[in-house]
Amino acid sequence: LEQHRQQAPVVKAALLCLSQVLSALDPANWPAAVAPFNLMLGFVLDNRPKVRKRAVQGLMEVLAALQPTSALGQASEAITKA
Repeated sequence: LEQHRQQAPVVKAALLCLSQVLSALDPANWPAAVAPFNLMLGFVLDNRPKVRKRAVQGLMEVLAALQPTSALGQASEAITKA
């Protein structure tokens, strides 16, 4: 993702894939997801509106998937610290 940061279509596709993987992750393995989650979080402030939108949508999908779990608190803390 970092290598193709300047190519918006590639970044959007990568963010979509990343959000799907994180949404499907077993909440018990949340510590392994922190780095990719933070990477996606960094794109929320991207200058490109479509990339920003995809990052926000992805984060919402991940948080929705974590809703009934204890990992939601850890993910929420990552957002407040960003």
